[in-house]
Amino acid sequence: MNKKILITIIVIVAVSVAGTVVLNAFMPQDTSLVPTQTEASINYEVGGHYEGESGLYYIEGNLENSGKKDAKNVAIDVILFKLSISANDEEIKRETVKIGDIPAETSKDVNFTISLPKDLGEVRDQWDITWD
Repeated sequence: MNKKILITIIVIVAVSVAGTVVLNAFMPQDTSLVPTQTEASINYEVGGHYEGESGLYYIEGNLENSGKKDAKNVAIDVILFKLSISANDEEIKRETVKIGDIPAETSKDVNFTISLPKDLGEVRDQWDITWD
């Protein structure tokens, strides 16, 4: 019985080694096709809230350039909507906030306000972050 177990283990190991050798022989050796991050790449965690009494929409968060190049002329395009019972929310304001440059592999905190009419009710936002 022990000989059968030993032979089975030897066969399993031999098949595993042979399979690894065969797979390595057919795997591409050229790594030039492996994608690398060479451009600027902005990740963001930004949120906003509206205070009806003051009429201000507060925006704060963090922009991170995880890329290998500086992100130039970073801007946040904000569109603010007054929520409506109907399917169409009313656009109340569009504003572009210029953040400036964010060097490669760094982050920048953002904190700004947008003036709106007072007592609008509920307001929602839509973001688009651009850079060169």
